[in-house]
Amino acid sequence: MTGDFDLTISAAIVQGPDFALWTAFHSTSTGNQMGVSDPELDAALDKGRVATTDAERMEAYTEVQNRIKEVVPGVWYTRAVPAVIYGNNVRGVTMYTLGSPLPEELWLTS
Repeated sequence: MTGDFDLTISAAIVQGPDFALWTAFHSTSTGNQMGVSDPELDAALDKGRVATTDAERMEAYTEVQNRIKEVVPGVWYTRAVPAVIYGNNVRGVTMYTLGSPLPEELWLTS
């Protein structure tokens, strides 16, 4: 192979815990599809949401993590979000299963 070969595989990066955790586990959230209703967890989530310093946020989300461990609201699994970024000279990008590109199908143009 000659020339430039640019290929990046990535996924969305979560910037902070507030949105995902509050949405999934706060008792008043419409995204709380598991029906978690725990006043201590709600209080810790609310504390993290309004924290004004990194130290306060860390303390609050440590409480959230410990409470989730106690409550065990569900079973977790990981699902990759497929994404491939590639250069203009890369062809044959085909995704399979969880989003991995088929390397044997890749080829370059000049």
